Formats: sequence, C-alpha cells, structure tokens
Amino acid sequence: MMPLEQVLELVGDLDDAPGEKTPRERFRRFLSQNLTSVGAVRDYVEECLRSSGEQYNRALQDLVNHLGRLLGFDVTCGAAVHLRGHQPLGGEEAERGGGPASRVVAGPREP
Repeated sequence: MMPLEQVLELVGDLDDAPGEKTPRERFRRFLSQNLTSVGAVRDYVEECLRSSGEQYNRALQDLVNHLGRLLGFDVTCGAAVHLRGHQPLGGEEAERGGGPASRVVAGPREP
C-alpha cells in the first residue's frame, strides 16, 4: 500500500473547492477504490494522527467518512458546522461554514 504522504502529494491540496475533479474528490475516489478493509483505513488514520497540518486533518475527516461507509453507514456531504468555545451541549453557538463536510446517519444503509 502506498504511504498516505505519497497519496496526498499526488492528489494535491485537499480543500473544499466544489466539483468532481478536485483533489479532494480524487482522494475520496482513491479511498473507495483502494482501501477496502478497516485495517487499511486504520493504517492511514494512524499516519494522520502522527502528522500535523490541514492536509492531514482533511484526510482524516475523509478517512473517517470512508470507514463509516465500509461499516455500512450512509455518509453524505453537507455544510460544515463549527462550534465556538467549549459550551455544554444544548448551549452551543453554531457557525455554518461554507465548504462541504460530512454527516453520518446512524444506521445501516438500506439495500
């Protein structure tokens, strides 16, 4: 398996640009076509956790989403929600981001 660092160098900057031919979409396609086991995803997740920077943060987000798909969850993209401060649940002030993020729907995919 190719090291994550090389994959990220090949696909380019993982940003939130719209479109199907963006580096982020190329990375997601790579994941779906090449990482077909939880163990392979785990190796890349561990590499993200050992590394720092926005590129690895975005890769980690996509890896967790891909893992959700492998486990049978329906994962869809939507607007990012960023929370300010560390307020208790129910008292958060949410700020909507402009880029795509993901939402995992708790439950298995319907056949």
